[in-house]
Amino acid sequence: MTIRVHAIGDSHMEALGPRLLDALPAARYDVTYEFHRGYNTQRAAEAFSGSVADVYVVELGGNDRGDQDMERAALVRQLRQVNPASRIVWFGPPRAVKAPFDLYHDQQAASQGLQFAALTHNASTRFGWFDSRPWTQTGHGPDGVHFTMTAYRTWAQHMAQGIEQQIHRDNATTWRTSVVLGGAVAFVGLLLWIRTRRR
Repeated sequence: MTIRVHAIGDSHMEALGPRLLDALPAARYDVTYEFHRGYNTQRAAEAFSGSVADVYVVELGGNDRGDQDMERAALVRQLRQVNPASRIVWFGPPRAVKAPFDLYHDQQAASQGLQFAALTHNASTRFGWFDSRPWTQTGHGPDGVHFTMTAYRTWAQHMAQGIEQQIHRDNATTWRTSVVLGGAVAFVGLLLWIRTRRR
């Protein structure tokens, strides 16, 4: 069964999108993407194409300023309205090496990490957040914010690993839940059978 993946991002996604297509096996994933240059989370949500997917990949935050908790939560709700059963894998902004963008990116990454910690650590939410900064320490272009194509390829490969890790975790959780529920049902059935035999 092919897994539909739709990625939403800012200007970075213009370069990341094609490389995600290469990084995720075509036999298993049907990958589409949209990019919105210079958009913050709120504007990207307003421009969202409405594409239906099994997995939504979000790469946003580099253009956000200040408290964006409500805007991020609104985008998560918006995606779940399109497909309530979807997984969401959110990647925080990359490392920037030019002021003041380095500070903006660090602030938003830290804020995202705090907001999404509970969702990420609860497998039943089908949500995962990843900090992109460890993967984007080098390979910056002249503006200190964007990257070389080689660096984007490396970032996309890490993203692909994160996506597959999230899917594997969600599937494992679903399997464990099914086993527990199946065991409980079987146990109740056994008790009822014993009571019937004793009459």
